Amino acid sequence: MVKNIQSRRKNIQNKAKDIQSRANNIQNRTKNIQNRAKNIQNRTKNIQNRTKNIQNRANNIQNRTKNIQNRAKDIQNRANNIQNRTKNIQNRAKNIQNRTKNKQNRTKNIQNRANIIQNRTKNIQNRAKNIQNRAKDIQNRAKNIQNSANNI
Repeated sequence: MVKNIQSRRKNIQNKAKDIQSRANNIQNRTKNIQNRAKNIQNRTKNIQNRTKNIQNRANNIQNRTKNIQNRAKDIQNRANNIQNRTKNIQNRAKNIQNRTKNKQNRTKNIQNRANIIQNRTKNIQNRAKNIQNRAKDIQNRAKNIQNSANNI
């Protein structure tokens, strides 16, 4: 009878060790999941920072575009003034007309560049929106993983 009790005791002890081992495994898995969730959160923060940087760059490009447009307007105004002067000064008309043509070409080139920069700005803004959407998706995934981890 003592042997039965001892045998039962060993069985119970073995089962307790097995349960303890399983509990440790579950704790380790939980820690791994929590670490993964933290990594995802860190990645999400990095993506958000990158998105902010891209948005800042897009804003800088927009500001540059506005400056270029203002410069183009100034150049157009200068060209108009030169054209008015050509009417008053006949002796210098040919030289001033040539200069005006050159400045008009420059203005067109600047306007073309401004249009290209505007298009690039729109593309960058669209990319930034896409990155923001991706970041939101990653955040949602991280929340889902955290919720799953919390439910375990």
